[in-house]
Amino acid sequence: MTPADIAAWIGAAAWLPQIGRWIYNIWAKPKLRIVPSATAFLTYSNLGPTVQLTASLSTDRRDALIERMELEISHELGEKRHLTWVSVSEFGQQITVPTGEVMNFGRNEPATAIKITTETLTARQILLQDPSFAQKARTLGDEVLDHYRYLKTKDEDPMKTLLESKELRPAREHFERSFYWKPGRYTFEIYLKSASSKDKHVQKFEIQLSNADSDRLASNCKLFAEYVSAGILEADGVPSKYPIWKWVQTGITSL
Repeated sequence: MTPADIAAWIGAAAWLPQIGRWIYNIWAKPKLRIVPSATAFLTYSNLGPTVQLTASLSTDRRDALIERMELEISHELGEKRHLTWVSVSEFGQQITVPTGEVMNFGRNEPATAIKITTETLTARQILLQDPSFAQKARTLGDEVLDHYRYLKTKDEDPMKTLLESKELRPAREHFERSFYWKPGRYTFEIYLKSASSKDKHVQKFEIQLSNADSDRLASNCKLFAEYVSAGILEADGVPSKYPIWKWVQTGITSL
């Protein structure tokens, strides 16, 4: 073997660690982790049960593109709800509401994907809602709007007639019967789906709601007529003031 051959072998060997890293990066699956803040915000509104989480996302082994986040909620008595992310925002302004709660507000964007790297934590505010509730509510809402426009052609006070009509009953009953936030312990199972893995990352957390928490959220059901009135008037081009839905802040712990 000539000196040139030896030099060539040494040069090739020097590339082996780099080639190994390339192969590892191609085949390694990201190891994901979600770290929520100490508290979560809950509400019940025209879009059903809603959870707002402030959390940091991290990945080891390789960068990851988070394509979907889902939340399976289980009450200690067995009732379950399935929520999916609907919007994501970066940290923005903090506002203290009259109840003393501190709410974080930032630029909301539709939830599509989040790119996270192995170099840094990615902090986001994530809003999750029940898609089955929202779809049913939209269908019922369209029927209510159609009936209101029919009443406008024949009634002197169409809004009053609508709010007292049997045609509004299905939408009202759907809203009231779908209330979910009972007192007790809830298990949160958060699922993260990344583009580079067929498997979902799962982490479990727990929250506790008191009777006072549940009562506060249930009081939002009384705002149904006010919301319907505002929504219908706005659909007809009349500026309207929507009701302010009440929120609850509760501790969240890892399981």
